[in-house]
Amino acid sequence: MAISEDILKNVEKLYQQKYGIAVFDVRIKNNKNSIEIEGSVLTENQRNYIVNALKKNKIKVEKENLKVLGDMSERNEIGWAVVKSKIIDLRLRFVSNKIISDKILKRIRCSQAFQRDILRVLFKNEDQLLVQQNDLTLGWVDRKDVILKRASLFKKWSSGNFALKDKIIKAKVLSMGDTVRSRGKILKQVQNDNIDDGGDLQNKIVEEAKKFLNTKYVLGGKSKKGIDCSGLTQAVYKNSLNIILPRHSWDQKKIGKKINLKNVKSGDLIFLIKKSNQHKHVGIVEKNKSVNLIHASLDKKKVIKQSLEKVFENYDFVEMRRVVE
Repeated sequence: MAISEDILKNVEKLYQQKYGIAVFDVRIKNNKNSIEIEGSVLTENQRNYIVNALKKNKIKVEKENLKVLGDMSERNEIGWAVVKSKIIDLRLRFVSNKIISDKILKRIRCSQAFQRDILRVLFKNEDQLLVQQNDLTLGWVDRKDVILKRASLFKKWSSGNFALKDKIIKAKVLSMGDTVRSRGKILKQVQNDNIDDGGDLQNKIVEEAKKFLNTKYVLGGKSKKGIDCSGLTQAVYKNSLNIILPRHSWDQKKIGKKINLKNVKSGDLIFLIKKSNQHKHVGIVEKNKSVNLIHASLDKKKVIKQSLEKVFENYDFVEMRRVVE
């Protein structure tokens, strides 16, 4: 079935254009009236794309055995790495270091990792590694910025609690050194937790967000040296409650529970669309006498706090989600 081979070539070309290199190895076995496919792909979306493309062309897939390299429940890594530089960039696509520049990096930076972070290594090419962070973000890093480890670091890599789709994490803040039990799991408190017994989760989230005020806007950034909107929300939840949000805004929009705007509380996430250019955006609510939004503003080039009324002058409201209460 030559058509099935052509479909795979087209998929490979598509991912080559988007990511600089197509990280998958799919093999086809032709039967009389059907095919069998096996091998490995990088993501679940990639797997679904291939299977659906075959079905769309009325090709019967009798057996499908595609391993998803980025699936955290599978042990598909080829190694582990520990970040040795203070901060490194993760890049969305592979670009040879011979031609990469600050201008290119600005466009393709998808996230960052910090010293002593553990990275799961899935693929190697030239002097770069395709890695996965413990929030499941995939990206390319330079080999020189990490120390490769042979021993499994899976348990340390997977620490933290993932925010869940359509579910609110039920928890309460205890004193320093205690733990919070959430849906049968232990939600570990960060080491620098100085909140008193009387504190609440919502205030803790907001106080952490305020620490980032005036931090400059950097696309793909997630530190106090530079941060973007979803990097801010992710860093705040991780630092304050050890809750792992997805890295990008519209992935964050899938977690927690949808809340009506009139029921807004501090710590809720608000998702927006920029009126002028349709860019997706997210910020953290602070509710006192008025309702404010703490967010990394590209227009202001820094993290700011604005009244929600002011924010709505430039953004259309999309949705509000509550992750924890």
